[in-house]
Amino acid sequence: MSEPEGQEATQAPEHTEEDEKFMRQFRTMRTEHIIRAYEEKNRARILAASLAVRSEFDRVWELSTGSPYFQAVTTIVAPPPQQGRSDPKSRNYRARVRFKEIYWSHIRRRLGKKPQTLYIIDGVAADTGRKRPLYTNLRSGRLYELLGDTLAEQIVQDAKGSPMGSFEVNVELEVEGFWEVQFSPKGDVNDTDDVILSHEGNKLLIQRMKPVVLPGFWLEICDNALKAVYIQTPEEKRQITSWVQTYQYTTLREATIEDYLTLKTEGDRLTKEARRKEEYRE
Repeated sequence: MSEPEGQEATQAPEHTEEDEKFMRQFRTMRTEHIIRAYEEKNRARILAASLAVRSEFDRVWELSTGSPYFQAVTTIVAPPPQQGRSDPKSRNYRARVRFKEIYWSHIRRRLGKKPQTLYIIDGVAADTGRKRPLYTNLRSGRLYELLGDTLAEQIVQDAKGSPMGSFEVNVELEVEGFWEVQFSPKGDVNDTDDVILSHEGNKLLIQRMKPVVLPGFWLEICDNALKAVYIQTPEEKRQITSWVQTYQYTTLREATIEDYLTLKTEGDRLTKEARRKEEYRE
């Protein structure tokens, strides 16, 4: 059957036998953490590959992660922080961590009338050797403020010729910290059975009186979540006498991102199992 007039058939890019061998390595991957680990090890090779390989990898990546790997800089949506807010401006919830390697990438996004360059920074911790997100969507000025002139200048200069890169360092940075806390029991009949924290579409449901590890960002939300205490008599209207913290908690210890991710993975597993059981009963 011929193509409709005015339209062209979409053809796959031509590729060589070497390209085919490369594509067979990742073509059947469908699990997100597997494809991400593969990409991290083979990033330079993927970026330097032929159009056929890059197109195939982009297809597999989107099937596994839900979003394209290659995106036009004029249409890209700035990714959200991977674990809550990655650029804490409150000094109450920062932790100093030493890093041995810095990974960076940058995107262009229109903010206001002019396009801006935003930087995304990851780091490999010196003590654990694990990679973790550090800062997301930093403008140039904020990049210099957080990383210092030397590191920031190196990233800015390297970014002129590449969309991403990495280099070894030996530096201590202030990043978002993690703490193990325990929420207090219900104070009155109007309190919720569980702690419910919400921010920009993200919601956490936490059991009271059980230790839990949280990023400092969510603790800051707890600190700023207040409820009114009031009195009311038959003769007078209701009057607010004070404001108290909605979800009070006790800090048990300073934790690590590894503690948080371990508990989060287990919590996600239990949540999925509970949802599957509910769907089965329905």
